This record gives sequence, structure tokens and C-alpha cells, in this order.
Amino acid sequence: MNHSYHSDARGLAFNVKFHSRLDSPETATDAQRERAEEVVRMRWWHDADALAKTHGFVECFSAGRMGGWCYPVSNDRRAVTTEDMEHDADKAARFLAFGEGLAELMKQVPAMFADELQDIMQDDAGQAAQDAHVAAIPARLANALRDVLDAAHPCDCGIQGCGRDRCTESERIKIRKDARAVLADFDALGN
Repeated sequence: MNHSYHSDARGLAFNVKFHSRLDSPETATDAQRERAEEVVRMRWWHDADALAKTHGFVECFSAGRMGGWCYPVSNDRRAVTTEDMEHDADKAARFLAFGEGLAELMKQVPAMFADELQDIMQDDAGQAAQDAHVAAIPARLANALRDVLDAAHPCDCGIQGCGRDRCTESERIKIRKDARAVLADFDALGN
């Protein structure tokens, strides 16, 4: 990977912009693709920071308008300069080795994206199934209540589920009203 200057910071940086289109299934939504890209971007920078540390740098940071320049930071808290490359063979070697590691990380981006997108799509499909199951609960409860009311009607009052031997007219009105209110509540939950 070639290092190059970045105009907004002092020192040398690696261009880590990913210019290739990431393949995704047609069934993936734009929102799923964006979530996968964001997760991969965060994971990539985490891995790049760990890589910087393995090469003797304190950390690395992103800079530039699009955040596509990676600067390794030395123990003296400054980025690597051309002067360092010319006069500090150890720092130059660590910087170049870090760049090679970044190049390998860049090669992993398409596979990281595909894996992450697949996980997101599976999670979303599972969530959709769970949401559909939960949404059906009120309707199932209302149907069960109707079944209970239908089954528990020994009285000849004509009110399903009153459960009494005989009902007065005022009791029938109250039973109907209460049953309608409960059913309305269950129906409202389903909508």
C-alpha cells in the first residue's frame, strides 16, 4: 500500500478509502446495507487500531473529508513524517509494515460486509416473524374469549357466556356491555 500525504494533517497517511461496490443480495434493503456498512466500518477501524499497536504505534486515527486517511500515531503523539522515513529506519519499517497490514485488512472488507449483511438480514427476518406472532396474540385471545363465552351458556337468556341459570334483563344488558368492551379492547390491540 502506498503512503501519501494528506493536506489536513502533518505527516504521512495511508489512503484507506474503499472504492469498490460491495455486492449484496437483491433482497437486502438499503437500510440493511447501510447498517452493514457502518458495522464493517467500525470493526475495520477497531482492527486497524489494534494493528497499529502491534506495529509499535500508540493508535491510528481517521482524517479527511470522508475519513479515508489512516494516520498511525507514534509514542511522541505525532504522525509519521517524511523526515522520520528518511532518518528513522525503525519507524519507517514499522510504518511500511503497518501499511501492508492495512492492505490486508482492506482485502477483507467484501467478506466482512457479506457476513455482516447476512447476519442483519437473518436478524431482521427473525424479528419480522416475531413481530407477526406478537401482533396475532390479541386476535387469538379475542377468539379464545369468544369460544369461552360460547361454551359457557347454560341459560336461555340468549347471551352467550352469561353462565347463569336465569338472567334478568339488566343483567343481560350488563353482560353484553362487558363482553363487548372486552372484545373491543382485544380488537384494538390487534390494530
